[in-house]
Amino acid sequence: MVALLMSVLMGAAAMGVDLGQLRVGRVDMQSLADVVSLDLARQIDGRQTQVIQADPLWAQAREQSVARNHTTYGSAPTVTAQLGTFSTTTGTFTATTGATVPTAVRVTASTSVSFAFRNGQGTVVRSAVAMADSTACFMLGSYAAAVRSGQSALLSSVLGQVNSSLDLGVVGYTGLLDANVSLTDLAAKLGIGTVTQLAGSTVSMKNLYLATAQALQTGGNTADATVLNQLAVSVASLGNVDVGKVLQADTATTRGVEATVNAIDLIAGSALLFNGSHAVTVPNLSTNVPNLVSSTSSLSIIEAPQLVCSRANPSPMREATTSQVTATVGGTFNDVNLATVGTGVTVGSPTGKPVGLSMSLANAAAHLTQVTCANPYSSAPTSAHSITVASTSGLLAADLTVPLSVTGKIAVPSLGLGLVSFAIGVDVKVSAASAAGQVHSTTVTVPSQQWDTAYSAGSGNLSLAAGSVTRSGLTVTATLLGLPVTLPTTTIDTILNAAVSAVVTPLVNNLDAGVVQPLANLAGVRIAGADVIALSKPHCSVPVLRQ
Repeated sequence: MVALLMSVLMGAAAMGVDLGQLRVGRVDMQSLADVVSLDLARQIDGRQTQVIQADPLWAQAREQSVARNHTTYGSAPTVTAQLGTFSTTTGTFTATTGATVPTAVRVTASTSVSFAFRNGQGTVVRSAVAMADSTACFMLGSYAAAVRSGQSALLSSVLGQVNSSLDLGVVGYTGLLDANVSLTDLAAKLGIGTVTQLAGSTVSMKNLYLATAQALQTGGNTADATVLNQLAVSVASLGNVDVGKVLQADTATTRGVEATVNAIDLIAGSALLFNGSHAVTVPNLSTNVPNLVSSTSSLSIIEAPQLVCSRANPSPMREATTSQVTATVGGTFNDVNLATVGTGVTVGSPTGKPVGLSMSLANAAAHLTQVTCANPYSSAPTSAHSITVASTSGLLAADLTVPLSVTGKIAVPSLGLGLVSFAIGVDVKVSAASAAGQVHSTTVTVPSQQWDTAYSAGSGNLSLAAGSVTRSGLTVTATLLGLPVTLPTTTIDTILNAAVSAVVTPLVNNLDAGVVQPLANLAGVRIAGADVIALSKPHCSVPVLRQ
């Protein structure tokens, strides 16, 4: 019995050893196929299949990759490679031939493993598919872009209300326009290690600014480093910032690791994140509006625009967003004489009923849908790089209410001789809005266009001047020779049309120019889209395993 059991156990052990050798062979062949496919994916650069296969470098790259990874179990491996395309949706590889341009390569590695306890060999075959992937970085809206469009004073005023030390003025922010910091350098200066760890870190504003200054200094940018060092000292008492809310670099991509961020966006983004409620009072919002007196204003900026680095249509999705902005402006206006209407006719602000503007710019979101790299080998050779971004708009709305009080005397022939004394009160409302959820695709191509430059996606700026005008709360009193009379509707319309032309229309134009447009530029928000900024050329033909 013992002898019988021993023979069974020895047979099982022998089978286990042989199966283990096959398992080791499978692991080695899979690793070899993975590495060789990644090496060969670097040869996929827009050329036709037949051109790549005829290039001696194609076979040489395969042979050298196998040689570098020759320590595999079993007999000398056999490695073959096929060019083709790969569907990330279905997971299907399709071989290509001739003039077809491939985007992927499938490598098959096989070997024979000799059994230890029985005659013969076992064959092991494994395969891998790699693609030549491309990645890019972009932003929707940028405080740096806003500075370039002439919004330095507004940005400085906003940040100055968050913390007085951040009020650098127009010259200060303009000076930082070209101060770009490598995320890798920033992570190193903070002692965090990697960009991946940086994106998930919380650091103090002081240390963030000091690290930015050190990174700029290392790059030879002494002047901007001095500004950041001064800011770091002045914000020493402030708290921590979640860096991940300013950046969304996909560190699984090379471009994400190599990305840079503009110093202005880093300063503004971290300051607004620290500010808790993000609501600030900005005096020059209302002082930029001529004819508006006794004015007040408030501004709330929720989040900062985010930098995103990813491949096209990434999973999980990585989206850039613009800032969400809400603003209010209130005040009164000085009396305006309407001499063309009648005797002593004036329009002014009713007591206790100020002018009111409320504005809301909901954030737009966008993701990368296509990355196109220069291809000198195609039938139409090109040296241009481009990215395509799909942006989805948020709700944009602006409502202006202007209470009017019009008094004076006017001739009304239908009521007889004499002048009719009148007093008219009315609220004139101007509303402009765009629907949320509109999708707009924007392509930035360089050359012809430029990196680090804002290109507007959508149908333009929100504008009060293009809004609808309604009247409500109309009250009319009129007397002739001390007796009450009823003013004809045509006469009322004549008076109010003149009042609107004299007061509301200029006020609308001034609010557009002084508040609505600057805030839209600051946030990078547009009707049915947003400002798209491609930060640098794509990182092309990056090998990535797909199967």
